[in-house]
Amino acid sequence: METNILPPTPQPCEGKERLIHNLFGEIKAFEPKLKFWRSQLRQYVLDLFPCLQSVLGDGESDLLMLNMLVKL
Repeated sequence: METNILPPTPQPCEGKERLIHNLFGEIKAFEPKLKFWRSQLRQYVLDLFPCLQSVLGDGESDLLMLNMLVKL
């Protein structure tokens, strides 16, 4: 079973010789992942966030903290 829902983000080239239109394309390619992660957080699906899952419990204060993170 494949767990990758979104296509991989292109790996950036390193160095100073990067053009702004290349950077723009990389940012646009990363936006769907950010939107997907945000939707997962809004639904309290923390499978993709094991560190966050280990910090948060089931208490009301933890859900309030998660709501604050989603609003960022």
